[in-house]
Amino acid sequence: MSTRSQLGVYESQVTPLEDWEVLLYRHSDGYPGKEDGSEVGVLPDIIPFLKRFDKERGIDDVEYCGAWLMHYLIEEHIKWGKKWVKENPQYNHQHKDGKNWVGYGICTSFPGDIEYFYKIYPSGIDVFETRMKDSPSEWKRIRRISLK
Repeated sequence: MSTRSQLGVYESQVTPLEDWEVLLYRHSDGYPGKEDGSEVGVLPDIIPFLKRFDKERGIDDVEYCGAWLMHYLIEEHIKWGKKWVKENPQYNHQHKDGKNWVGYGICTSFPGDIEYFYKIYPSGIDVFETRMKDSPSEWKRIRRISLK
């Protein structure tokens, strides 16, 4: 069973969850993980990228941040897929060259089957446990990470 999650990019920390600028979908390994990378998950995947992007361009440029975040995550997904196929060659027909054409997407709404939501804004990230509810009013913030 996959741990589905979404990542929303916002212009401000105070922007309501429903008013995202960019909304991305991650099909697997959507749990937070550890910021230091000692436990896999979304945070160790996105924090290094977001810090670099913020330094070089600024997370407040939400359209570019969202687009490049998606690009970065898909590149990492393909690297992982290539390694996995090398270790499991019997699946190469399904994951040719490490690509299986799933894993990430662009969303237009909050589906009720996600388990975690990541609100990304210029100064940080808020992590929510969604409890498979599509209404943000039912979500519980479980972590706040500063990017500054």
